[in-house]
Formats: sequence, C-alpha cells, structure tokens
Amino acid sequence: MKAFSVKLTALFFENLFKPNAPINLLKKRGRMAAENIFLEIGIIIIAATFIGYFLRLLRQPLIPAYILTGLLLGPVLGVVTDLSVIEKLSEIGIAFLLFIVGLEINFSKLRSVLFVSTIGGLIRIFLLFSIGYVVALLLGFVSIVAAYVAVAITFSSTVLAVKILADKHELTTLHGRIIMGMLLIEDFFAILALTIFSSQVFSPVIILMSLIKVLLLLIIAYLISKYILTFIFKIAVKSNEIMLLLAISTCFFFALMAEFSGRLISLVFSPSQIPAAQSLGIGTSAIIGAFIGGIALANLPHHIELIARIRSLKDFFAILFFVSIGLNLTTAAFKLILIPLMALLGIIITIKPFLTSLIISFMGYKKRTSFFVGIGMMHVSEFALIIAAQGLILGNITREIFSVIVITTAFSMILGSYSIKFSAHLFEFLKPVLSFLDKLAMKNMEIEHYIPMGFSNAVVLVGYGNIGYTIHQKLSKLKKKVIIIDYNPDIIKELSDKKVPCYFGDINDPEVLDQINIKTVSQIISTLPYKDQNIKLIRKLKSKNPKILIYATALKIDDALKLYDEGADYVIMPHFLGGGHVSLMLEESADDPRKMEQTRKEHLLQLEERKRMRHEHPLSV
Repeated sequence: MKAFSVKLTALFFENLFKPNAPINLLKKRGRMAAENIFLEIGIIIIAATFIGYFLRLLRQPLIPAYILTGLLLGPVLGVVTDLSVIEKLSEIGIAFLLFIVGLEINFSKLRSVLFVSTIGGLIRIFLLFSIGYVVALLLGFVSIVAAYVAVAITFSSTVLAVKILADKHELTTLHGRIIMGMLLIEDFFAILALTIFSSQVFSPVIILMSLIKVLLLLIIAYLISKYILTFIFKIAVKSNEIMLLLAISTCFFFALMAEFSGRLISLVFSPSQIPAAQSLGIGTSAIIGAFIGGIALANLPHHIELIARIRSLKDFFAILFFVSIGLNLTTAAFKLILIPLMALLGIIITIKPFLTSLIISFMGYKKRTSFFVGIGMMHVSEFALIIAAQGLILGNITREIFSVIVITTAFSMILGSYSIKFSAHLFEFLKPVLSFLDKLAMKNMEIEHYIPMGFSNAVVLVGYGNIGYTIHQKLSKLKKKVIIIDYNPDIIKELSDKKVPCYFGDINDPEVLDQINIKTVSQIISTLPYKDQNIKLIRKLKSKNPKILIYATALKIDDALKLYDEGADYVIMPHFLGGGHVSLMLEESADDPRKMEQTRKEHLLQLEERKRMRHEHPLSV
C-alpha cells in the first residue's frame, strides 16, 4: 500500500499542469484502485481454493478454511491490507447467505416435530444464553460483551448441519427433523438478535421498533408472495434466466425495503436518538430484508430450483465474507484470549450437547434420538460470525473478543463435523452411561411400531420409498408376511394407522435387529441405495443368521459388485430393472396393442397414489 501511495503522488505532480489534468489523474487513480481490488480478490480466491481443497481432503468443513485464508493473508502475511472493498462485497455474501437460509425454510416438513422444535428450541436458547452470559461475566466481561459472547455460543449452524445430515442421508429421520426444526427456531431468534444488536443504544423503544419492523416485513412478504410472486413466477418458469433474475431481484427488493424502513424509523426519534435509530436501517437491515425475501419465495413450487441456481452466486460472495472475518482477527494478544477461548469451547463441547439431550429426553424421546440431536447441534452458527462482525463495526466489542468468537466458531465447526459424522460410533461407545436419558421422559413421543403377535418367518422390507412401495404391493398380493422398517416418522405413522406391520428405526441400529428377532427372518430386502450402510447391514445379518437371503440396492455397477462380494444374494439396480420391465411390456403388447391401454390406465392410478405419498423420481428410490 505504501508503494501504491508513492506512485499515486508521483502521478499527481506529473499531471498537475497538463490539460484536463484532474480528470486524467482521477481516471488513472480509478484504474489503479480497480487493479488493486482485482488483484486482492484474485489472491483471496486462489488462496481460499488451495486451502479449502486441502481441508476438504481432510474432510473438514469449508468455513474454517476460508477464515484461515483470511488469517494467513491478513494478520500473518500482510498480503491483503485494504479491507474496505472486501468488506463491502462480503456484505452481499451475508445477504445471499441469509436469502438462501430463508429459501430453505419449509414449515410443512416440520409438522410432526413442531412441539419439540418450538418448546424445546425456546428452552434450549434460554438456558444456553443464560449459561453463556453468566460464564462471560465471571470471565470479567462487561454486560454488553457478555451478551455478544452468550449469543455466539447459543445458536448452532444450519449450513453445517444440513450438509452433514444430507451426506449421511439423515435429513428425514426423526432426529434429523428435530434438529432442522430447532435450527429453524434458532434462525428466527438469530435474526432478532442481529436486529437488536444493530443498535448502539439498547433502548427499549428502539428494540421494540426493531421487532415491529421485522414483523411488518414478514407480513408484507407473506402478502407479496401470495398475491404477486406466485403469479409472476408461473409466467417466468419458462425462462431459466428470468427466474434467476426474479429471485435475485426479490432478494434486493426486500433488502432495500428493510433499509428504507430503517431510515423511516429514524425520523420518528428525537435528534439525540437519530444515530441509534439510523443503525436500524443501515447494513444490518438490508441482510435481514434478504432473509425475509428468501422466506417470501420458500413456499413457491420452484423454490428448490431457485436455491440451486443462486447457490453458486451465494458461495462466491460468502467466501469473501468468511475471508474478511479472518482478515479482522488479531494474533497479537493470543495469551489474553486463551482462557476465554478454552472456557467457551468447554461449554460448547460438553454442556451444549448434554443440555440439548436432556431437553429432548424430557420431552419424551428415547436416548438414541436425544443423543443424536445433542451431538448434531454441538457446533456454533455462522450467525455468530455475522453478529460478532456487526459488534466489531459498531464498537460494541473489541478485536480481541471478536477473535475469541471467531476462533471458537471455527473450532466448533471442525469438532461438530466429526461428531455428527461418527455419532453412531459415539452412541455405541457411550450407550451404557446414557440409560438414564430413557428414564427422564414424561411421555413417550416416539412413533410406536406395529407388529402382530406370533409374527415370525417374515420378509423384512427396509425402506418404504419408491422401490419399497412397489415390492410391498407385490408381496402383499402373494400373501407374504412383511415387516417394514423405516426411519421416516410420517411413513411409520401412516402404516401403523393402516395396521401394516412396521417398525420405526434405523436397520443398522442393533436394538432394531433385536426387536424384530432377525434369527427368525427368512429374507431381508434393503431398498436403501447407500453402499456403506448396505455393507454394514450384510455383515451384521450374516453374523446373526447365516441362512438369511439378502436383497440389497445399488445405483452404480461397482457398488453392486462390492455388495455381491460382501455376500448379497441379489442386488437391485433400479435403472437396469426399469429397462427390463419396458422390454417385457413391449413383448406382451406386440400381439395385442389393447394391453398397452390397460397398462397405461394402471400406471396412471399408480402415479396418482405415488403423488399422494410424495414419491419422487429419480431423486429418491
């Protein structure tokens, strides 16, 4: 930057007395500034790519990788020193990040866990905030700083939880749904916290006006979504480009609306309160508006496609935001922040998951579900970074406190990713000491299975999705005894109501195998297309019942060959079987074309039934 200033001074005196000198000087200065920005962004992206790639090989989450990139390029090496433009661009990243969070909110999927998500989530937020606040005060922080620290450790990361649960195919499980429901509640409270903390003066009037503003924006978003956006997107669906532009425009429209409403609020305050009131409408208001804009689009039919199209744009700007977090870290006073850092990590690793598991158990869920929810919410949210960054800008927290929050968040994400990934192994290891959790439940809230007495020598069908539904229909016609095992609570409830033999749980859970008495089972059909889960299942089944016939499912040839090597008797490959089925249809209808008309009618009825059951093809099997 020093060389840049010297060069600029030389250019000034060189061009001072030439015609149009001021204009030419400004042009050259603009070009140099643009080149400098381009260079710094280029360095950031390249460095983030290499560091992110390396940490991904180690199976680490990418957010800590981006923070590490900023730390290396800024405080450590001093490569990037001009943060103003990077921070401005990073604000767009925050807006898109919260826009995507709003887009992914789907209340319909959380109906079965609405009570535990809402009540349990509120209790969890209150207790964790209280513990964090008291610990921060004991560490010597003033009340405003203690509030920032408490909020930072209270919320858990939606981005991290969704990514890892999706990789493990556990989003639709009971514990997956509870986690997503509680994270949804936390996201709303994080937005409220961001709104409250955006004010430099914590006046009850200003806080009330902030909450009213958010509520009004939500009402406006609902009305616009229902009466305007639904109609516009029906027409725009024919053009992918227009759909993308409409989604981005919606994001900026609500961001600008929130910004404008913040400025209007400032007009109702006395001059002495205007600076505080204006802080409600500058910066923070825009990103809250982006979140509400995402909610406005969340219930549109094409919201999943919109998420896919906007995600890459969000990723680019979000990288700049997380890198800017690292650029603002300080390494000068590491000894001063070591004790607070260790104290907060201790709360996150021990108290946070333990307290969450206790709450879930009290609300009527078994130890396995409670443990998985607790482990799945151990980490700290990316909202902690956003709130901490806002606090640093407003001067409410020092750079040292900011560093404590950022480092705590990064470490918690790394530890959280491992804990979720190996949650089943952790549960098996800790199961003997977790028995007390089952005694805490005041009422059993888990789905009860339905297995008639004397139900032996049955066929076990794992998964009641697209393939499982078809297989069950055929086995029922053949009068076979079938037990369906699924970890989707909605499916098990529907089957139980119909008195169809079923069991709620994960087939790889030893307790499930014991409950169905696997030694009396003649055949097992796994419709889950996940290689690792099927390999684990085959090994367990062969050890308990060597004579059992095992049908597994695979989507790739290499996976199918591996399952055969492990001992599967037959491997179902849906796409290949589909081709074989069509060839049989062609053979049957070759002599009598009228058979195809009958087949068509039957297929239409099947499709209507599958639509009612929310089956999709080829996204799931």
